[in-house]
Amino acid sequence: MSRLLAVLLVLLPAAAAAQQNTLPLTVAYRCDDGERLLVEYARDRDGRSERAIVTRGMKRWKMTRQVAGSGERYLDEKSGFEWWAKGPTGSLMQGSGKAVECRELVPPRKK
Repeated sequence: MSRLLAVLLVLLPAAAAAQQNTLPLTVAYRCDDGERLLVEYARDRDGRSERAIVTRGMKRWKMTRQVAGSGERYLDEKSGFEWWAKGPTGSLMQGSGKAVECRELVPPRKK
């Protein structure tokens, strides 16, 4: 085996793991008003989500991460919509309006 091939075989698993951390994570939610919400978290190399795209019906907001005491908070400065997620729950609100509470949809367990 050539030396270059040996080096590549060592580096490939690390490169694959690094790329996996940068893939977007998409999470589906069902909200208290019966509507579904889809959130795509764009992750950086450390696995942190600095941006999120929130889709609800035909509306879509591109949000950036904001400082939060707990959980993850994202804001679309243009529209004023905010997504705040913590664990399997989250809330979507516009400005000081009423928040719509949402819960992560969990796929059914395989038997």
